[in-house]
Amino acid sequence: MRNGEDVVRLRKAVRDRATATGFSLVDTTKIVTAASELGRNTVQYGGGGKVLIAAVADSRRKGLRLELVADPSLAHVVNMDAVRLRQVLYNLIGNALKYTAKGGSVSVNVKADGKQLLFSVNDTGIGISEDEAERIFERFYRAKDPRVEKITGTGLGLTLAREVIRLHGGDVTVESELNKGSTFTLTLPIVSEAA
Repeated sequence: MRNGEDVVRLRKAVRDRATATGFSLVDTTKIVTAASELGRNTVQYGGGGKVLIAAVADSRRKGLRLELVADPSLAHVVNMDAVRLRQVLYNLIGNALKYTAKGGSVSVNVKADGKQLLFSVNDTGIGISEDEAERIFERFYRAKDPRVEKITGTGLGLTLAREVIRLHGGDVTVESELNKGSTFTLTLPIVSEAA
């Protein structure tokens, strides 16, 4: 059983994390309980980086290098809730910035690969151990690395990110090496090329 201080800390962590990931507690409930609540519209992705604007400010403040690599002619259409896509990208980029030390780098790569649009977020951060790589997508799970314990989080952001993308026919996966960095890849099925 948690004492009063623990409950207050948990509430603050949930509120802070919801703000940081862009997912509210209402969003969390919708995603977990009702996939039909998610809007699905065709969204044209044309290589733009609107979601990176806040990330650029965060990276400069932390002394990190942030890079977007996308073919400017990339113009594909996916069937996706555009707000949720931005939230998921913000979560993945935000995590990369959060778990990468000063002087490190984060890159976001966007490309089309056959019938999928791929967003890869690569960092030179603390990385994740092999035995925890899949567990980080479990609800409320946080890596056992002592460096992670010093960073505010609830263990919900990646769970929600993966769930949202899977509800749209895609996936979020990770490749990581402890103390070297991580690459999170988000895939979405391409509906068509934009005209």
